[in-house]
Amino acid sequence: MSCRGQLSPITAVDITARTERMREDGVTSCWFSDRPRPPWLGTAPSLRLATTDKGVLLAEGLAKFAQGGWAAVPEVPVVGFLRRVFTGKVVPHAPRRHLFYPQRQLDQQGGLDAGRGPRPSARPGER
Repeated sequence: MSCRGQLSPITAVDITARTERMREDGVTSCWFSDRPRPPWLGTAPSLRLATTDKGVLLAEGLAKFAQGGWAAVPEVPVVGFLRRVFTGKVVPHAPRRHLFYPQRQLDQQGGLDAGRGPRPSARPGER
């Protein structure tokens, strides 16, 4: 699996096309971003990173199949995730429906405010 850090802006269409070209060459990929809300997150296999007092964590994009369906996984240390990738225990998957992640308060620099934790929010269609 190719682990790709996407630092510069890119559209969902472009990142999907790049992912597809790699797939045609027999390479699976996973894209990473430390941006608070990358617009392409979920359009290709992708994960959002967050730096907290616990270190660098996967904050969004990771899912686990359990009890007959896909569910969002709580924050996971990057090291543990990569260990699973390199031992073949993690594979890219595109869910058929959007996974719910709680919106988090952003600090003034645009990053996550680790001290506050998840902020309650409504799921799409709820108020």
